[in-house]
Formats: sequence, C-alpha cells, structure tokens
Amino acid sequence: MNINQFQSCLNSILALKNYDITEIFFTSYPDENDLTKIAISKYNAAEFTELFDRMISQLDYELQNGLKLNLPNLENFQNEFGSIDLANELPLFINYFENKSFHQLEPLLDKFIHYQVKNGFWSKTSIKSTHLQQERLNAQFQLISKNQKALEKNLNLFENLKNTLNSKILEIDNYIKSKRNDLEQISSILNESRIQSNEITAILSNSSNRETEISGILNNVKEKVSAIDKEIVSYQNEFKTIKSQWENIETEFDDNQKQALMYFDKAKEHLEYTESRKEEIERLTGMAADGALGSKFHARETKLSKALPSWRIAIIAMTILSIFWVIVIFTFFPAKLNNEWVNLLVNLLKTTPVFILYGFVFKQYSKERNLEEEYAFKSAVAMTLTAYSRMLAEGDRDPNKSRQEMLLKSIENLYKEPKIHSEKTESIFSFNTKHLKDSVDAVNQSLNSLNGKV
Repeated sequence: MNINQFQSCLNSILALKNYDITEIFFTSYPDENDLTKIAISKYNAAEFTELFDRMISQLDYELQNGLKLNLPNLENFQNEFGSIDLANELPLFINYFENKSFHQLEPLLDKFIHYQVKNGFWSKTSIKSTHLQQERLNAQFQLISKNQKALEKNLNLFENLKNTLNSKILEIDNYIKSKRNDLEQISSILNESRIQSNEITAILSNSSNRETEISGILNNVKEKVSAIDKEIVSYQNEFKTIKSQWENIETEFDDNQKQALMYFDKAKEHLEYTESRKEEIERLTGMAADGALGSKFHARETKLSKALPSWRIAIIAMTILSIFWVIVIFTFFPAKLNNEWVNLLVNLLKTTPVFILYGFVFKQYSKERNLEEEYAFKSAVAMTLTAYSRMLAEGDRDPNKSRQEMLLKSIENLYKEPKIHSEKTESIFSFNTKHLKDSVDAVNQSLNSLNGKV
C-alpha cells in the first residue's frame, strides 16, 4: 500500500478505538442487560466485541510495528469473502456503528479477519510476549468494563422497579381502603333496598287486582287513538286543499297588484271610500300576512318531511347491519381466550361501533321528526295571529277586564308550544316505586270517575 492508504488506515483505526462498542449495543437494546443475548448475525454482541477489538489491535500493531507499508491494500480471496479494500472499507465500520446497521457488521468483520489470516498475523506467534500479555490484560479490562456497565444498568433498572413497586403497593393500599368504604355503603344500601323491595311487593299485589280494569281502559284509549289518527289524516287532506287554494289566491293577488299599479290614478278618486273601509282592509291584510308566515313554516315542514323516509330506510338498514354484525362477530370472529366471560366482553366490545352508529341514525331521525312537528305547530299558530290580536284590541278596561283576562289566559294556553323534546330521559330499566304508586292512583281516579258517570 502507498503512504496515503497507510495513513488513512491509521486514522480509521484511531477513530474506531475511540468507539465504546459495548455502550452502543446497550443503548441500541435498552431492554437487554446481557451482551451474550444480543444477536449480531451469527455472533452475539460479546463475541463480536472480542473479535472486533482483537482485529483492530492486531491490525494496528502490524501497521506500526510489523509489515507496515508492505501490507497489501487490496486483496482478492477468490471465495465467499470476495475482495477487500483496506483503506476504503475500514471507515465502513464507523458508518455502520453510527447508523446502527448491525446486520452489516458481521460480513465486514469476517473479511478483515480473513485478511489477517491470509497475511499471517491473525494468530501470529512472533509478536512479542509483552504485547500478548498486554492484549490479554486489555481483554480482561474490557470484559470487566462491560460487566460493570451491565451491572450499572441492572442497578438502575432495579431502582426503577423498586420505586414502581413501592408506588403500586401504596396504590393497592389506597384501593383496599376505598373498597372497604364502598363495601360499607353497599351494605347500607342493601338494607334500604330490602325494605323498598317489600314495599314494591305489596304495591304489585294491589296492582294485580286492578289488571282487568286497566286493560279495559287501555282498549278504550286505543280506540280513541285510532279515531284521532283518522281525523289527523282528514285534517292533512283538508290542509293540502287549503294550501292549493291559497296558491291560487296568491297568484290572483299578484295579478291584482299589477292591475292596481295601472289604475293608481283611479284609486285617488276613491280615496274617501277606501278610508271608510280602512278597518276591514287592515283585518284582511293581517290575515294575508299570517298566511304568508304560515306558508313559510309549512314549506320548511314539507322539506323536512321529504328527508324522513331516507332516515327510516337508514334505521332499517342499520338494524339489519347490526344483527348481521353481531352474528358475524359471535359466529365467525369470536374471541378465543381462556375465560368465557372475557370472551363475551371482547365480543361485545367488537359490536359496540355498529350500535353507536345505529344510535346516531335513530337520534338523527328523531331530531328530524321533532323539527317537522315544531314547524307544523308554528305554521298553525301563524295563521291565527291577527284574529286573536283583534279580540284583545279593546284593552283591559274596567267594564271589560274580567272577559279580557279570561280571553288572554285562553290564548296563552292555545299558543303554548307543544312539548316535543323530553326534559329528562330516564333509563329504560329504571324502576321507581313512587312513579308506580302515582300511576296506580291515577288509574283508580279514572275508574272512580267512570263509575260515577255510569
């Protein structure tokens, strides 16, 4: 090799000696504390470190005290090791260590070992005995250094585990205390529940005696509901007819408005007549404004009605999809753990997303339906604004005060918006004895009123 290649090799060897390979391996594998358990291709990390240090030391010694420039820079092995370029391939160790490309270190190390074997200084006996002893001492020192680093890492890990264990013990103690308090509360609640259970049993026994009478009342209610449904359908048809008539009236009103502009001059001649009919004109104009406002609300109601069938179809589709998904989870993709209860819990968790989506679709349908009902109510109220406002035109004077107060309360009840959204949603499975008692009392009152009428 020439002087430039020789100097390049010495620089690379000096840089590699400054690398702490053991620290690199421990840093790259933080969960491992034993070098013999870290695999570097066919070597473990301990074997690789020993061979690498030996290869670098012998190459450094041979370059400085042995063949020196007589060593070849290029060598063709004509076997599985291929060829080697000493000056250019020594820096590759540095790149592989920095990039943590450990799988590429093993074939490169084999090439350098084979290079030293071929050139006769891998296990050269002509090296001075002091150098061999020094190498052995260095190897022992490196082994002690590696074991010391592994011990320090294990000590740090032990301290962390100790702190974690202490914190867990403290958490468990606190948890046990809280559970003891909960157990005391549960015992108290259990006694109260037994008392309430006895009361419920007594109420249920009394309620069973009224079952026949309640069934008769329910049948009457169902018949009335059916009759009301028929009346609603009839009202809807009438409303459609009124809407059609109103559209015709609106068209005629537009035509009349155009004609009114043409005959504006003639209207001046009839100004006195118009003034005399002012009150009636104001009444008709107010009714027209009410109708226009009502039609706007009705248009919004119609637009919402068109979207409801799509949500009904979506509910049906989500129902089918939910059933299909539950069958698929429990039949084809069930959890296969050792505990059946855990399997059931995992399978239920797998079906949760589709039920969440189902709840969203059903909630959206209810929202659209409630909005439709609200706009229908607003449309009906808007049609009566002028009529009821005229009834209050005289004011609350002494001769008319009682009549006006009674009329005002009636109008307030009429204009009160129906309660479409529930203020509080109770659980489907909730059971309140107070509600049951109130229901039974209400049924008794209804029965007494019916008996009195008979």
